[in-house]
Formats: sequence, C-alpha cells, structure tokens
Amino acid sequence: MPPIKGEEWKHVTIVEEKAEHPKVKCTYCSKEFVGGATRKCAHFIGSGGMLAHVSRCHEVPECVVETLCQQVGQKQEVAIKRQKTSDLDVATRDPITMSETLACIMC
Repeated sequence: MPPIKGEEWKHVTIVEEKAEHPKVKCTYCSKEFVGGATRKCAHFIGSGGMLAHVSRCHEVPECVVETLCQQVGQKQEVAIKRQKTSDLDVATRDPITMSETLACIMC
C-alpha cells in the first residue's frame, strides 16, 4: 500500500521522478526543489532550525499556510504521543530495582 500523501502535495507539481524524493515545482512561485514533506511545508509556511535555509514562498495563500500549520501541528502531537508511549514501554519493560539504582550511584 503506497504511503498517504499530505496536504503539501496539492500545492506542487512533479517535475522529475527520482528514487526517494521527486523534484517538484511550487504551484505559486514556480520554485523547483527536491525534498520530502518537511521541506515542502518549510517552503510554504517558513521554518527555523535545520530548515532555516529553505526559502519561503511569498505567493502562497494564507488559507494554505493555515491548513499546513494545522497538519504539522497534528504530526507533532502524534510524534510526542509515540515518544511518550515508547518511553513508558521502556520504563515498564525494564524496571530498575532500588538496589541496582544504589549500586549505580555508588560506582
């Protein structure tokens, strides 16, 4: 089953198929770039951190920016929930006894 594509795909056209990420063209400013969903979203809504170098599209409608921001927020919530579940699984799967904790501290 192919992966489900997000909202960002509605705002680009594929210029060239590539193995992992196709080369795409922004529907609004015609900028061409290669990258996954995160890079596309960074182009449309702007970004800091690791993707601060990605140029933001100044032609994209505000309603698209709002929709993509909601999508990114939902993905972040899912990632946080997964991490919490994973942390809980590790904590309950491998309990450390008080004597082991004290032995580690005294080393």
